[in-house]
Formats: sequence, C-alpha cells, structure tokens
Amino acid sequence: MDLGDGAAINDSVAAFRKELRNPRSTNIKQVGQDLYRKVMRPLVQLLGNTHKFISFADGDLNSFHSAPWLTSKVAILIENYSITYLTSGRDLLRLQVQADQ
Repeated sequence: MDLGDGAAINDSVAAFRKELRNPRSTNIKQVGQDLYRKVMRPLVQLLGNTHKFISFADGDLNSFHSAPWLTSKVAILIENYSITYLTSGRDLLRLQVQADQ
C-alpha cells in the first residue's frame, strides 16, 4: 500500500524522533498520533479481518519499526496484529522457503 507523500512521512518520523530524544517533551503524544494517522491508520483500515501482515517500509520508516505503537491504541495493535518487518525483498523469499518446509 502506498501511504502517500514520503517526504511528509519522513518529516513526521523526524519530529517523533526529536520528541523521543527530549526528556522534557510535552508534545510527544500529538506528534506520535500524527505519525499514526499517516502510517498505521490507513493500514489498519485496509486489513479488515486479517491479523498478520508484512511491513516493508521505505524511507525513514525503514529504520523505525516502532511506528505501530505510537498512540493510545497500543493495546489494540499489539494484541490484534502480528507484524513481520522485512528489510529487503530477499526476506520474502526466505519466508516462502520456510512456509514450504
């Protein structure tokens, strides 16, 4: 699924990282919710009854795998979904080999 403007998502990731590094942050929840709206909400709406999905993130999200846990919806996401993160297209081949065995 294409999540839209990669630059806007990268900006949101950078803003969230900045808030995480700031022990006095008072804005982390809002910044996290913004990133959730851009990344996870569209995915959750697409999944329907599916409880497993594979994530192959692009841009800054590729090195930021905690995106699903950014809001108060944490329990819903962690309890209801099994997320496999891929780092390259080769990971798909490895998954296929394991499934065939």
